[in-house]
Amino acid sequence: MLISAPTGISWKTIPGPQASAAAQLAEQFNMCLRATHAVEAYCNQTLRATIDLQTESGPSRRLTVDGNTGVARLTTNNWPVLAVVSAQVGYAGSFPRVWAPLDSNQYDVDEAPPVNTGSAVPAGSAQGSNAILLAPGMVNWSAGRRSMRVSVQYLNGWPHCGLMTGYAAGVNALHVDDVTGFGLGQIQPGIYEGAFSEIVTVTSCTADNGSVGLAMNGPGTLHLAAATQFAHAGPVDGIATALVTTMPLVVQRATILLAVHEALVRGSSATTVPRQPGIVIHGGGSDLDLNAFELLLPFRRVI
Repeated sequence: MLISAPTGISWKTIPGPQASAAAQLAEQFNMCLRATHAVEAYCNQTLRATIDLQTESGPSRRLTVDGNTGVARLTTNNWPVLAVVSAQVGYAGSFPRVWAPLDSNQYDVDEAPPVNTGSAVPAGSAQGSNAILLAPGMVNWSAGRRSMRVSVQYLNGWPHCGLMTGYAAGVNALHVDDVTGFGLGQIQPGIYEGAFSEIVTVTSCTADNGSVGLAMNGPGTLHLAAATQFAHAGPVDGIATALVTTMPLVVQRATILLAVHEALVRGSSATTVPRQPGIVIHGGGSDLDLNAFELLLPFRRVI
């Protein structure tokens, strides 16, 4: 079973206590959550697609102005930046705040990742922008250093969700627990469910809460360009059993390693087995966490 936590991993492969099925499910779910949170703590950001609000004063270190072009550059707290939802500017000394909204042609994503795989972000590459550009004159030195305020809503991370309904093969729409990021346009996520995994093309989506455009978020429906090839299971006790995600597989692998590490060290003890050819003895610890963190290194947020 897969959980639709920020990275999502299979708990069927994770050892659990010899208890009731419900107790095992609860413990293994919590173990997967702890592993997911460890991934995000190490990367210092949420990896699944989110809509973030960032407000900065400038010109300053994080909100600079090019002296030749007048273009302002905002360094974002989170990456990869997929798109700018909205932006507004005002003077830092204005209380109450007076904001001037910017038109969509007055901002842009700096160094957006190349769309070379049909996905919003090239999977596994740890590529992506961490800056947003504002048109000349939106931020300037006329009133001095840190005299202006910029507030930007931007979409960042990897679109990621879980199936909230079971489906037979041959469907063109999927109800999922989070459509954030899937409103970018054509995206090719994977549906991960063991031997029944497949790649699909999402052409559009709708949100149950009525949000639209780049601001779409929460549960909703993904509309596919072609019907699914396999049947996919629905949630168990509200936990998605199949993921629909663009999350890089290297991140998913690191999360699995951390979950297995958690299973090996949490309350376990060394087991002695008679020595046989090819025998492997597992003790109460492991270096799987170090392997996971090495895989995650390219995805760390550095400010």
